[in-house]
Amino acid sequence: MSSDQFLLQPGLYGTGEAEDLFGVLDGLWGEGRWRDPDDAEYFLVSGFATHNGGVRFFERFRRHIELGGEVHAVLGGSRSSNMTSIQLVGALLDCGVTVYVINRRHMMHSKLYGKRSIHGDDSLVVTSGNFSAPGLRRNIESLVSLSEPSTAALGFDWHALFDGLLGDTVDVFSASEAPPDDPRWALLYDEETRGRRRATAEDQETDVLESMIVTLSHADTARIGASPGTEAAKGSQYFWLSKDCFDFFPPLTIRNTRGRKATYSTMVDVSFLDIGREESVRVTFEAENNLDFRLGTGPLRGTRVAKQGDMAVLSRRDERRYELSIVPSGTSAFFALSPHALIRVGAQDKRYGYAPNADVDRILGR
Repeated sequence: MSSDQFLLQPGLYGTGEAEDLFGVLDGLWGEGRWRDPDDAEYFLVSGFATHNGGVRFFERFRRHIELGGEVHAVLGGSRSSNMTSIQLVGALLDCGVTVYVINRRHMMHSKLYGKRSIHGDDSLVVTSGNFSAPGLRRNIESLVSLSEPSTAALGFDWHALFDGLLGDTVDVFSASEAPPDDPRWALLYDEETRGRRRATAEDQETDVLESMIVTLSHADTARIGASPGTEAAKGSQYFWLSKDCFDFFPPLTIRNTRGRKATYSTMVDVSFLDIGREESVRVTFEAENNLDFRLGTGPLRGTRVAKQGDMAVLSRRDERRYELSIVPSGTSAFFALSPHALIRVGAQDKRYGYAPNADVDRILGR
């Protein structure tokens, strides 16, 4: 049984072990064999919501529903403002989630997450964090998570909440039941055409164009340094990034059709500045493996432009256009950028972080 906790993310203050809303929801909505067999229903209420906010949870929603559970979502919608994307709603519907969208004239601003057990016991998370990548992880947000005894003491009931939220006084669009020609689909915006940086008015950090800074391991660079045609050059060439890229890439809407474990990916255009080539490459999120992001860097194979310990700088220029530079270890630029790579990941002393493009361009003399 979970305990009550308070959290100010990302890891600024908390009374539990989680450092962000992602971590809280990981514990709330179980995954795979760790799913609580007593779980009956999952609940999601959010004013603003994006595809990459949900991509980490799609497979566990799908599995929960396949095992006889239910997932219910109420999301904000607007004809004039970008609140909830059609990509997210489409993915939720594909998983079997029941989705409702509330018209902006009632301004659905609540953010609530939780579940109900088969015994009727409710858990509840009340937070300022939207179901978007920044809201779940990187924005400064607060939350209170209430365990089953606490919600029982309050008399809280998820079914009663949904009855009130979806009542006759609120303009509700049932996306689960609507035909394709229903004009109310216009309450959802298209992340692919309108641009992610304008996705949600509340997630202001996406207005800043950033660069990801990541140190390179042996696995990242072995094929770059190998001679073409040798055994060492075989296999996929990619850079292992981090588990924190949800708001750095476009919607990961391509689900794999082969293999046992689900992955989600997207295609981006990358200028490989060190070799003077531009290629469309794949970004992949390992949804059911290790939750890592991988950036395809096939054009670098055999070029010897990078070695273990060097740094890669991936700068986002617009929605799908990026620039990649290799910064050799020991250089002045390496030491200037290194403080931005604050977060350690994995067992190979790999570090990553973010910096505004303006700072990166100045350091690299772009």
